[in-house]
Amino acid sequence: MKGTVTAAAVQIEPFPPADKERNVADVCARVADLAAEGVELAAFPELGLTNFFCEPGDLSAGRRDAWQVAESLDGPAVTAVAAATRKHGIHAVIGLAERGDVPGAIFNTAVLVGPGGIVGATRKVHAAGFEKLYYSGGTQPQVFDTSLGRIGMVICYDLWHPESVRCLGRLGAEIVVCINSAWKGGAKGGIGAPNKQRMFELVPVMRAFENGLFVVMCNGAGSHTLGDRYGTWERMGLSRIVDPHGTVLAESFTDAEDVVTARLQAAALEDSRAAWPLWADRRPEFFQALLL
Repeated sequence: MKGTVTAAAVQIEPFPPADKERNVADVCARVADLAAEGVELAAFPELGLTNFFCEPGDLSAGRRDAWQVAESLDGPAVTAVAAATRKHGIHAVIGLAERGDVPGAIFNTAVLVGPGGIVGATRKVHAAGFEKLYYSGGTQPQVFDTSLGRIGMVICYDLWHPESVRCLGRLGAEIVVCINSAWKGGAKGGIGAPNKQRMFELVPVMRAFENGLFVVMCNGAGSHTLGDRYGTWERMGLSRIVDPHGTVLAESFTDAEDVVTARLQAAALEDSRAAWPLWADRRPEFFQALLL
């Protein structure tokens, strides 16, 4: 990993799916501004380029609309953001609804782009609630080599499953970027007990500490209307950046648009693993039950 990496979680409220071009323009403009401020790695929210579906009536109509909004990775949305990161010499993780090779198959995807264009992509593995009605399954964990370090990606609910980040750590990840559209729960939309906010604050801390790596967690802001059946849901915001010791380096305290920035020091990787030799002491041979 590079000695110091300046990272940002860009907590924005995506425009509705019909305004996808506005999302792309907004992200490109922010990429330019962040690069000018010295940011080297920027994370944007889950499905930030296309937003979630907005169901116009029944499920089949919603699926048709979602397919129309979705794009392939070589489509205009990712191409535009990749051009911006290339121009300004910055890496970014962006989210979109990705069209599959089979008509009707859509993936909830995170894409890492940088000065050399598209670096890699990860599809969300754990679909929560109604998402299963719209988005297909994910991909095997992958870690991508960049000039900043070895970067892995997870999407929202994936972070709540320890195996997701543990696999990335085992593959050598130094920085894990988690892009979210985490909802407040209850009457505000989505699942979650009354302590959901507390858990949302703790989970990235534990994933960073137990794996000895950095977690850059970016959530969405504001709200999104999902259609008559689901109504309008509100996001929690509360993005945060955590170091390998489990120390919160920067965090948002709002559900509104915000940008949190932190300097990731490579020395913290070795320091944390020396203080807490969790990788050296692990005994995977005793946990075959996880394969069931």
